[in-house]
Amino acid sequence: MTDPRFTTVCEDPDQLLAAVDVDDLEDIDTFLMFLFHRPVGVLHLEDETGDAMEVRLWEDHGDLDGVVRFPLSLLDLVLLCADHDDHLGPYTKAGTDHPEGRTRWGGMTDSERDLAMLDALGNVRIFNIMNDPDN
Repeated sequence: MTDPRFTTVCEDPDQLLAAVDVDDLEDIDTFLMFLFHRPVGVLHLEDETGDAMEVRLWEDHGDLDGVVRFPLSLLDLVLLCADHDDHLGPYTKAGTDHPEGRTRWGGMTDSERDLAMLDALGNVRIFNIMNDPDN
């Protein structure tokens, strides 16, 4: 069964942050970085057609970006990134290649996908605790 935090369809970034229970878009950046083992940037876009998210995944010699419009779920965002990640291959710059730990999205079951996403979300929480200046 898929975690509802990942499948709840949200109308805007604030609803997405509330559904996933994170503080800001930087947490979504961090989540995607842990999930895909590469630098990721997330930017909120707003125009006359509504809200959207631009997501950029870096590779060794450039980047690949895409835009996904609201309404969307975190899973929608992850699947867009998974397509880009599969296209880009492993990120190897600065010794950060983790081919044995790299998530392979093709052929993954829903349970495997949920576990990878839960693990990444847990890593975000630990990262935030470790980087909290009040601790």
